[in-house]
Amino acid sequence: MPIKTLLLDFDGTCTDVPAIHQRFLDASFEYLSQKGWLTNRDTWNNALAAVTERSPEAGWTLGRTPSAPAAADPYILAGEAALYISRLERRPLPADFDAYGFAYAKAVAPFRPELRAVLKKADELGVEIQFISNSSTTKIAGRLMDLLADDPALVARIGKRGGAEKYVIAELPWDDAKISPEVRRVFGALPVATSRPSGLQRPIYLRRGSYMRQLAEAWEGDPSRAATTLVCGDIWELDLALPAALGCAVHLVERGAPYDTYDYEREATKAVGGTISVDLNGLLARLEST
Repeated sequence: MPIKTLLLDFDGTCTDVPAIHQRFLDASFEYLSQKGWLTNRDTWNNALAAVTERSPEAGWTLGRTPSAPAAADPYILAGEAALYISRLERRPLPADFDAYGFAYAKAVAPFRPELRAVLKKADELGVEIQFISNSSTTKIAGRLMDLLADDPALVARIGKRGGAEKYVIAELPWDDAKISPEVRRVFGALPVATSRPSGLQRPIYLRRGSYMRQLAEAWEGDPSRAATTLVCGDIWELDLALPAALGCAVHLVERGAPYDTYDYEREATKAVGGTISVDLNGLLARLEST
């Protein structure tokens, strides 16, 4: 079936995160130091190493339930390292803790160099393009305006859905009248988690209600559109596991060192007929082959 809709993750998928990863980790420590919460750099480095060593078994716990590898990127890693120190030393994080926001602004990842051409070609092919990201809608829109300053019409055509909270394992809210009965039926039929790929002991959870709401809105309430949708992301369980379970085609863009894609992510992608590439040119090849 031809691809009519392309749904893209943003950070890591369309940006070069390894290029700024050390800057982000340094800025995270700077934030904790300014707060007076952590001033020992060795403690910080040891925590980063401990979380990295235990990942992917150690998961991202921002939404309480492990939802992605704890060392899939510096954004997740820094947060999990701070939580690790908090548990180890038995002292809570600052009430207004926002190391991510502080560090993100100081370490803006450049776009993957091929992104501009890929977006333009996908648009020329008549494919509807939408972003679904944990980042804010405003942030995505602003960066796309920078990337495509000469083509504001294309920026306007591209959908921007931020605040997806893909990391939250939860049911759909029962009192949201905008969620159609068909969307509820499809989501309710999903298993709580997938069977574990080889090499991973913890389950991969599928019931991500906030992410499902964003997908449903992208499809204007018609989940049958999953059959003509291609979803592209860089973290299997965060970006692709739920869409794949709903019947979407999926494409995994591999992460670069030191956040290399895990073997189980490649295995899971191939198991559902998905494709994998080291950059977004592979995504474009996938679109052009349909």
